[in-house]
Amino acid sequence: MTCNLAVWKDDFFRVNGFDEIYEGWGYEDSDLVIRLLHCGIRRKEGRFAAPVLHLWHRQNDRSRHDQNYQRLLARVADPAVIRAERGVGDTFELQTTPAAVQAGQ
Repeated sequence: MTCNLAVWKDDFFRVNGFDEIYEGWGYEDSDLVIRLLHCGIRRKEGRFAAPVLHLWHRQNDRSRHDQNYQRLLARVADPAVIRAERGVGDTFELQTTPAAVQAGQ
């Protein structure tokens, strides 16, 4: 779901970004989109609107696939889940003052 994802910075921080509770391969990108939808952000389809270049990388460990999928299903079913449990706000101190936003920080 995030192959060509663009999201406003304020919206990304509002949902606390990607949730690092997902380990290995699978569903952290879908989880981000679900949480954005839960807080009222509308998704606009951009398929075939921009070129995609996928960079080669080693495949992540898939041993936690089933756990990641069950976590995603639980979050889809619970519209109250909006913020990542362990996300960008837990890693970086966010500056959300109007001056910081205006300065592009």
